[in-house]
Parts: sequence; structure tokens; C-alpha cells
Amino acid sequence: GQYAICDGMIVYKDSNSKELKLVKEGYDPEVISNGAVISFAVAGNQILYLQEDYTLHSVSISTRVDEVIAHNVNSFFFNGELWIQNNTDIYVRSLDGNTLDPLVCEEECRRILGVFSDYLIFDGSTTIYVYNMVEQYCVPLADEYVFVGASDNGMILVYNLNMGIYQLTQL
Repeated sequence: GQYAICDGMIVYKDSNSKELKLVKEGYDPEVISNGAVISFAVAGNQILYLQEDYTLHSVSISTRVDEVIAHNVNSFFFNGELWIQNNTDIYVRSLDGNTLDPLVCEEECRRILGVFSDYLIFDGSTTIYVYNMVEQYCVPLADEYVFVGASDNGMILVYNLNMGIYQLTQL
């Protein structure tokens, strides 16, 4: 199952109840979610988790205070900022802020594929798009490419449908 080790504690999703639990050595596991969880991420002193009712929460590791961040969330990513997909829109929020800022892009998002240091990759309505966060523009990948993965140094791995090979491409 999904787990993370942070500050001498283990945070994990219980495979039976799907609840998020935190355990310190020598202590019993403590439930820290408000219900069944789809996914989670540790971000500093906070644990971000998406419940099965598509509500995104943040719980403080030190105080156990739980805050609802957003409703109707399909998925989220954290890379120093919190990236949230809500239906076909993408929003960004810093962990210490309360404002969800929309991503300015003409394309609808079907699914966020990855968030990296300077760019976000998402499956749009017609193809895969790369959003440059620094210069704030969106470009499509060619239709013959299937996105496989990416790195923070601007390299993406794609499968070329026409040639039947994997290729590394610089963004």
C-alpha cells in the first residue's frame, strides 16, 4: 500500500478501512483522516489527502488540526505548491495561502499526468499538453506521442506511435 516515512513516523493508507493512519514507534496507529482515502502526500508539517468523496484535506502532523482545502477534486499533486484538478480545470495554491488560483490555459484538463519544477503535463480533450509555469503558456505534444514520464530537468519520455519506439525529448 501507499506509505510515507516522515520525522520518525509512518503515514499509511490502511488497506482494509482505506483510512489514513499515522504511527510512531511504540504507539498504536492513530487514524488521522475523516474517512476513506484515495491518495495522500506529506508536505512539510502537513499531510494532504483526498477522500473518496473527492474532498481534499490538509491535516497538521503536530496539532492534528484538519482543514478542508477544496471540494470536487479529481486529483492533486504537490511540488512545493499544491496543484488541484477540479473537473476540467486546474488550480494552484501555496500551502500557507487560502486562495486557489486558476491555471490560465485555454485547454480543458481530463487528467493531470505530472507536475515538475517548471512545467505541468496534462491530458487535454484532444492531446497531451505541457504547461510552462515560468512563462505561463501551454503547448501540445504531437499526436503521435504517448506520454510516459518526465524529469525535473525538462526531459520527457514519450512513446512514438508512428515509429514504435520510446524517445527522450527536451521541453
